[in-house]
Amino acid sequence: MQGGLNVSIAEENKKLSDPRQTKDEVSSNLNKWGMFIHLSQFIGYIIPIWGLAVPIILWQTRKKKAVVIDQHGRIVVNGIMTELMLGLVLAPLCLIKIGIPLLIALIIVSIVFSIIGAVKARSGEIWKYPCSIDFFPVEEGETRVTDVLEQNSQERVKSISELVRAVCIILIVLG
Repeated sequence: MQGGLNVSIAEENKKLSDPRQTKDEVSSNLNKWGMFIHLSQFIGYIIPIWGLAVPIILWQTRKKKAVVIDQHGRIVVNGIMTELMLGLVLAPLCLIKIGIPLLIALIIVSIVFSIIGAVKARSGEIWKYPCSIDFFPVEEGETRVTDVLEQNSQERVKSISELVRAVCIILIVLG
C-alpha cells in the first residue's frame, strides 16, 4: 500500500511539472491538491495529531509548485490553529457546562468549513475560513486557479523574452 501511495505522489508531481499539460489539466491538478489539503484535516478525527500534521506536510511539499496551493495551505493551517486556540479556551468552560455546547458548535463549524473549503478548492476558488486568525497571511480577494495560471504563464513569457534578449546581447558582444 505504501509503495502505491509513493508512486501516486510521484506521478502527480510529474503531472504538475509537465510543460506539455494544457491549462485545464494543470488547473484540475491544482484544484485537486487544494481539495486534498482541506479534506486532510479529517484524518485528525481518526488519529488526532495527524489532522494537523498531514495538511502541513501537504502544504509544505506542494507550495512551491503553485501559489494557489500555498494559499490553500495557509488557509487550512490558520483555521486549524484558530480552532486549537478556541478549543483551549473552551475546554475549561466545560467544567461549568457552558463549554460543552460551544465545543460541539466549534467541531461542527470546523467540519462545515473544511467541506466548504474543499468544494470551493475543487471548483478553483480560494475561500478563507470566516473568523480564522491570520497566523500566515492570505491574499485578500477572490482568486481563481485559472487567474494564477494566466499570471504564471505571463511571467514565464516575460522570463523567456528576457533570456532571448540576453542571449542576443551576448551574441552581439561576442560577434
